[in-house]
Amino acid sequence: MFNLIFKDIKSVYNKKNIIAQLIYMPMMIYVIGDNYMKTIDVIFFMGAMFIISYGMMSFYEDEKSKWDIVVNSLPVQRSNIVFYKYFNMIIQMTLYVVFLSLVITLGNYTTLININLFNKRVLMSILNMSSIVLIFTAVVFPIYFKYGVTKMRSISILISICIFAVIGASGFLFSSIDVRTINKIIINLVCLTIFILSSIVSVKIYTNKDIG
Repeated sequence: MFNLIFKDIKSVYNKKNIIAQLIYMPMMIYVIGDNYMKTIDVIFFMGAMFIISYGMMSFYEDEKSKWDIVVNSLPVQRSNIVFYKYFNMIIQMTLYVVFLSLVITLGNYTTLININLFNKRVLMSILNMSSIVLIFTAVVFPIYFKYGVTKMRSISILISICIFAVIGASGFLFSSIDVRTINKIIINLVCLTIFILSSIVSVKIYTNKDIG
């Protein structure tokens, strides 16, 4: 299972993607930072979009390379394949927070930025990022396991619209610093519960799926 997770991590955290992230993020901060959302909110919101995008990309790459057929010829339970995809999203969030913490620390050290990692707004931004990723994963993954990526291109358009809708609503979501931390923790626990239920649904879908 961990070999499967490492495969996706390796495909996501390559040199090209990291450089693109380091270039794209400052551009987004310049465009909407401090006007629509605070800088730290933008950084973690971009993290949510980054994680979601590459979660979707992992399905596309697997389908393009006929990975389903290969892995199902191995002594690996289908339920483990599903759980690894979901667990991988948790790992991606963790890695992104670690990666971003290192970048911010380096930026503070070089005086390019001035962001205190240990404050309430950073915690709120992390909670907001995780809730977006958990809910999006819970909605999208069962559809991917059922129909695949290629067969649902029209649905992908709807998913893209939903992403932009989230961006539009994020101004309120990320600016709600006055909301009590405990409330956002509860929201994340609810999102996590939905995430877990979604994985169970995906297991049932994928277990009964005919893979030729």
